[in-house]
Amino acid sequence: MVKHNDAKYAKLGLAAMLPGMVHAHEILGELIEDVRLRLGEAEAPAAATARKRGRPKAAGLTAKGTPVKSGYWAKLTPNERRTEMQKRFAKRAKAKSGQPTQQKQAWDRLPKAERQRRIEKMLKARRAKQSAWVKGKAPVKGITVRMARETQQANGAAVV
Repeated sequence: MVKHNDAKYAKLGLAAMLPGMVHAHEILGELIEDVRLRLGEAEAPAAATARKRGRPKAAGLTAKGTPVKSGYWAKLTPNERRTEMQKRFAKRAKAKSGQPTQQKQAWDRLPKAERQRRIEKMLKARRAKQSAWVKGKAPVKGITVRMARETQQANGAAVV
């Protein structure tokens, strides 16, 4: 049971809190509005960049009334395409003809001792990887059992 004085003090406390609560309500309302505006701004670019379906609309029409073509190959006439393909086939045939590439020519220019040093360095690294694989220390991609056995034979170990 609430005494008369207690109710009076409760009313006074609520009355004192009311202006603060109203002020807090106004601030929260402004914050809510600000968040809604931010969300609206964030959604607008997302809607603009949404994936579009279907064929893109042509940028314009040519004199004949056909859509403007974009891209290198699409802009070529049939004769230009034919010439381009002949160039490409000739380039491919030259590459397959056995003529040395720049890398092969650079290799051939190296002194014999330098070539041998590079080969030994490459083989040493390969054998190290293979022996690690055989010993079970580290599995290495691309190492087959045959390669591991060859390494064992090269190192003078008994073949398993």
